[in-house]
Amino acid sequence: GEDFVSLDKNTLTWTAANPQAVITKHKWEANRAIAEQYKVYLENECIEWLKKYVGYGKDTLERKVSPQVSLLQKDPSSPVTCHATGFYPSGVTITWQKNGQDHDEDVDLGELLPNEDGSFQRMSTLNVGPDE
Repeated sequence: GEDFVSLDKNTLTWTAANPQAVITKHKWEANRAIAEQYKVYLENECIEWLKKYVGYGKDTLERKVSPQVSLLQKDPSSPVTCHATGFYPSGVTITWQKNGQDHDEDVDLGELLPNEDGSFQRMSTLNVGPDE
């Protein structure tokens, strides 16, 4: 979702994120107790709930899964595509090498995409000439 209104906890003032939120901002500013209640919630109860639920998901959030990798090429003169999938967390780098050296020319890196199971996938395509 998108922000609607936000609270500055230091000044206890509200900021409307869009024109539709201005009415709510004015309504809440008319009752300072609302801001004080939200501040207490954000600094205490909300943090406790976050810690609790992060703890429930700790094993999932801290897991490390290596990618499954496939190389695809239709014919000798067509681009070579590397498809890496099933990895977690998202920080996987796909590099191409030629004669033991990193090769980053003529490489198209695809967008990082989520999989249904919470893992990630990414494609990288190396455009090669027929003599390579």
